Amino acid sequence: MSKLIAKNPDFYDSYLFLADILKSEDKEQQARELLFIAYQRAVKRVVDKEGNFPKRIEWGWLENRHLVRAIESWALELWEQNKNEEALELFRRLLQSHPNDNIGARYSILALRMGLDSDYEQRFVLKDNPDYLDAMKEIDWFYDNYKKFPEEFSWWEKAVGKKS
Repeated sequence: MSKLIAKNPDFYDSYLFLADILKSEDKEQQARELLFIAYQRAVKRVVDKEGNFPKRIEWGWLENRHLVRAIESWALELWEQNKNEEALELFRRLLQSHPNDNIGARYSILALRMGLDSDYEQRFVLKDNPDYLDAMKEIDWFYDNYKKFPEEFSWWEKAVGKKS
């Protein structure tokens, strides 16, 4: 992964994979530093000259996906460090830039607002296959709870055409 990063430092999935490897080796600080570098580089590529986050980052453009994943990974890292407001702001920006939300930022926003920890998805893990989540269970959880936070999600309902 280090060689891939050196060869193409602006492809951030390599950073994320290497960070996962480092975490599995209990090298948390090195992993965190790598995630931060990927995040900084990704943000630098998406913000305008005034530092404003873009109105849209289309997931359908494959070239955008590694950017979104790098930003989301840093948001998750912030959450794990109990920097919830900073994490929440990044998740909000991701959702606002892509309301169809292929990355699942809306679930993280809801979990943060409900005071859950970053491992909240463990409740949705399939019992017979712990490497996967029960997506329907997570979706049901979201729809059962998101209306408790209209200040977060009323704009989203309109953006995706969801009827209240």
